[in-house]
Amino acid sequence: MSSLLKPFRMVRNHWKKSVFFSCVALYGYKYLETRNRIYKLMTAYCEEAMKYGDESWHPQRPLRHLTVVLNPVCNKRRSKKLYEKYIQPIFHCAGLKISLVETETEGQTRDYMKVMSNTDGVVIVGGDGSIHEAITGYLRRDDLSGSEILPMAFLPTGKRNYGMLKLFGIEDDGSGEITCKVKHVQILGKLAMNVIREVIKPLDVIKIQKDGESEPLFAFYSVDFGFFWNVLQNVDKYWYYGDTLKPYYPLIKSLYLKDHSQFSSPRAVISYTKPCSGCSKCFEKFKEPKPLEAPRRWWQLLIPRPGQTRLTRDDRSEKMKSKINEECGHWHEIENTDFLNFSLRNSFNNKMSLYLHPSESTTKSNLLDDGVNFCRNKMPNSSSVGITEVGDLQLRFVDVTTSLDSSNELSDLEDQDTQKDESLSSDKNLSIDRENYPINNFQITLLPNRLRIYGY
Repeated sequence: MSSLLKPFRMVRNHWKKSVFFSCVALYGYKYLETRNRIYKLMTAYCEEAMKYGDESWHPQRPLRHLTVVLNPVCNKRRSKKLYEKYIQPIFHCAGLKISLVETETEGQTRDYMKVMSNTDGVVIVGGDGSIHEAITGYLRRDDLSGSEILPMAFLPTGKRNYGMLKLFGIEDDGSGEITCKVKHVQILGKLAMNVIREVIKPLDVIKIQKDGESEPLFAFYSVDFGFFWNVLQNVDKYWYYGDTLKPYYPLIKSLYLKDHSQFSSPRAVISYTKPCSGCSKCFEKFKEPKPLEAPRRWWQLLIPRPGQTRLTRDDRSEKMKSKINEECGHWHEIENTDFLNFSLRNSFNNKMSLYLHPSESTTKSNLLDDGVNFCRNKMPNSSSVGITEVGDLQLRFVDVTTSLDSSNELSDLEDQDTQKDESLSSDKNLSIDRENYPINNFQITLLPNRLRIYGY
């Protein structure tokens, strides 16, 4: 009996050591369990990829070639490690020819995509910023043809993946980062396998044309400016508060410890068109691009390869030609020109969602709640938010001072321009897919089915 009670006496007499080694044992168990689950996932993905790699191939036919554009420094330099451990082995098992390009400076992805050629597809490995640079550089090309769109794959390895998670319908904790390692490997493996299977889908893109600039910008998910972005764009420096509390500190500091009126956005006139799913006026925008590659063997004209999905033209355009929509292309104007925050989101279904916080009806508590939701990429909760579904949009900043002294008209105009420039600079930046740009008048156009991407 004493021998049975001896372990319990030892735990009671050395409880500190017992607690410490119990925590170490628990951590070791969780670590080994995670490693085992990841090993099983990678084994399953690689075995499936090898089935494609073992298929017979004509010796005179070139191997399928993919170009991988990797941002190695994003997500605290974890992006390259994630690619080499969980993406590259799957591509190699499938027998793909891979050309790896690592970016070294900001904007280099945009430059690469302007001259990208001699490849069957492009794989972008990084966060939302890398995707924004890639589609902006590619859609700025002069030789781009609507019938020869290069397919792209987006693999989320960055710290901020809001757009990609929304695009692929993946649930997250609101931080934009995939914290569960097993889930992250599962997502990367599934996306890599869809690249191998050639599961291609169309993607809507947002075009932003700023006044005074010849080349447009392109976004695939978000456009923001105003109070929330100014306060929360550097929220990561408050990491010591934790993911739950860190958005509250800058918001409370700005709303309750300072005069939040100083963050008010300059007055602007917003005009928009209602979304249209295709009619006789706009059917040209909805034409889906043709696939670049012909079937691999003659019998695949009748029997496609299992698991292979390609875009084909259907009779959608013919049906749209006969559809009449009087509201298509008709511009509407938002009456309220004074607002605190402007947020635009791509819904990925031929329309965009516009969220406006009016200065008069929005309270501090509403700004606090919606600011936290903005940081976590969630819908605003307050009833004062104006939510509008739009197709295209125009924004023009108006004069800050509306009354002029007739006797000093020239000097007042100069002062007014100075005040306008100061008000614009007070807003600091325009956020396009969480990347900063100087703010200015702009026009936004939704381009349906503009890109071809490997789906989820």
